[in-house]
Amino acid sequence: MSPLPSDPEVVLKDGDVVKIMFGIHLDGYAVTHAETVYLAKSDSSASGPAADVIRAAYDAAQVAMRTIKIGAKNWDVTEAVEKVAKDYGCTGVEGMLSCQHLKDVTDGKKRILLNPSPQLKSDHETATFEEGEVYGVDILIVTGADGKVRVAEQKYDRRSS
Repeated sequence: MSPLPSDPEVVLKDGDVVKIMFGIHLDGYAVTHAETVYLAKSDSSASGPAADVIRAAYDAAQVAMRTIKIGAKNWDVTEAVEKVAKDYGCTGVEGMLSCQHLKDVTDGKKRILLNPSPQLKSDHETATFEEGEVYGVDILIVTGADGKVRVAEQKYDRRSS
């Protein structure tokens, strides 16, 4: 989240799961990096659903990156990510898009869709990966069975998003 200056301070606590994301544009190309961190006292570690969802997202990202190769299809990635998520009792966020990146374009025509509803799947074309293409891969995994995101109460400062 990127809180507004007028928002109350958010205090993180033991057991929280936090995503930290940085991004820049470099000569018209988007560069982003994100990490998920489990906040714990030095003598404890993640367990239960928190550990499952963090590991599921990490493993799904690794599988996605290995599945994106010349000649493979976008739906191959969708299926591989969902299989990994299910192995951990988790689900991909419904409709989460990963897009081809081009100069000055971060939402290219070729797209990878996580956990698509039948309508979303019919709205997106099958794409074949080709040599030299670049993709921004976003793997968002949740513990809920439906893959739906929940609206947060906080407002966000869009200038920093």
